[in-house]
Amino acid sequence: MTNNKITKVTLGKGFTFDCSTKELKENERFIELNRAEREILCYLIQHANSVVKKKQLISAGWTRKEITTTSLFQTIRNLRIKLKEDEIGQIIEMVPRLGYQIKIDILSTSSVHKTIENPERPHKNKRYIIISLCLLLIVCCFSLFYFSQHSKKYLHDIAYDNNMNTFIYLAKEMDDLEFLRDYTKTFVTPIDIENKLFFIAKAGKYYSVAFCDKNEQNTCKITTTKAVTFDHFDLNEFWPILSLTGKANQAITLFDQDNKAPTAAKSFNLFLENGIVSNSIVQYFLQQKDHLNWSFSGLNYRLNTDTNEFVAVAFKGGNFSLSKTSVSPFVAEITVNPEFLYWIQTEKELTKLGISKPGEIEEYFDNVYLSNHTHKSYIVFRQKDIILWFSEELGFYWFNKENMQDSNFSELSTFNQCTDNLGILPNSMCKPL
Repeated sequence: MTNNKITKVTLGKGFTFDCSTKELKENERFIELNRAEREILCYLIQHANSVVKKKQLISAGWTRKEITTTSLFQTIRNLRIKLKEDEIGQIIEMVPRLGYQIKIDILSTSSVHKTIENPERPHKNKRYIIISLCLLLIVCCFSLFYFSQHSKKYLHDIAYDNNMNTFIYLAKEMDDLEFLRDYTKTFVTPIDIENKLFFIAKAGKYYSVAFCDKNEQNTCKITTTKAVTFDHFDLNEFWPILSLTGKANQAITLFDQDNKAPTAAKSFNLFLENGIVSNSIVQYFLQQKDHLNWSFSGLNYRLNTDTNEFVAVAFKGGNFSLSKTSVSPFVAEITVNPEFLYWIQTEKELTKLGISKPGEIEEYFDNVYLSNHTHKSYIVFRQKDIILWFSEELGFYWFNKENMQDSNFSELSTFNQCTDNLGILPNSMCKPL
């Protein structure tokens, strides 16, 4: 329901917005907004009791001007940053497939309307109450069934560009999928990127991107595989720094030279926080317990950028099992049961070694182990010696077993061998690896 009488509201922690003057303040300090940001924020406030469609917001923000939904996504994102949302949806909430709704506290209106209840209003008939409750129960059961089924699928899309790049998008909601596609088109165009394979996903509260250079078979050059996880505040930072990640290739090469082990594999992740990239490598040791079940332990290394030397900082472990999955578009799933995580180095020792302590995102990942919370990961992509996993808690991570003894890994490579729900592997990949 529209309420054009609202004039002044509070938003989040310490923010006020006055629709009559289109001014945003944080504790009496003015926050600069452009025209589209002002109009969209005011329109959301005036329609605070309802979900506002994207087309309505585009009309409100860009009068007599045709723009794409990418501009709207960017404007909403800018507003979230200026309003200092701790997480997406804290103030401006996206309602999947419908639009956006804002959360406000009204300070003043241009007029006050009071509704006086009729004291003689009759009570509802008991029969109607029972019928209403039954209908509500049916709706709730249907909703639970629908969402339990819907949650088993990830929406996905594949796109190509003129520079031989391939983009695979994953998201649970159509709005998220559209945002990932539009955002990539906007930012990848002016950057010199070619012949790469990208996997781009919205994973829980974070964004995650895995990528590699393509080889002659149109799959990945193993030494170029990387996975980056970041939150919505760093969306603008990811594409510009993409060309600067060559140092990460050097890092994994240095690690590979000094840390070969017959039953070990490596996962290599980058974390982008506040425009700064940090990297982490985990060397995993697997022991197969029985068919499709393994125990694992892992040494987590962080790079001393001054000496280009990796230092062991943490030790973690648990067990996992491999199984088929009904979750589209994945090949298989593992159920991971983390059991422990111990820090080898104290924060003081890390500082002395010239190693920065883990940031908020990496700490979030560590807490998955510390809480002993069982979680699932899915095989997204697989070729000889390398597997790309996706987890809603952890995003993308590469699992590299190149030049390692195969006895503990063979079933990971051969399980559900010819399943390729994304349709990006050449036919030869269905031959025994």
